[in-house]
Amino acid sequence: MDLEARGLKVCTASTIQPKNGETVLFCIHAAGDDKPDALHWFQFDRPVEFIRHADESKGSATWLSICAHCFANYALGLPLASIPIGGDDIWDGTGPLIIEQEPN
Repeated sequence: MDLEARGLKVCTASTIQPKNGETVLFCIHAAGDDKPDALHWFQFDRPVEFIRHADESKGSATWLSICAHCFANYALGLPLASIPIGGDDIWDGTGPLIIEQEPN
């Protein structure tokens, strides 16, 4: 079946994905049950330490996932460190795939 001929967008999954067991941080808009349709993903060069607000335990993450609103602020010059973090989760491999951006 030719999906493009039917007007459907064909997306390519990125070869870089979180591995099972890795911690992912989410912005405040993407941390709830009503996740946005599209998320922007960042992989850190090294694990970033953070404190969980609920129990004040320490953790570390190598991934950050943010919504379009937070990404627009980042594009305007807001450092990633200033993005409000709403939560973290352990990647189990069943989440959505990270899709490569199509070239303009």
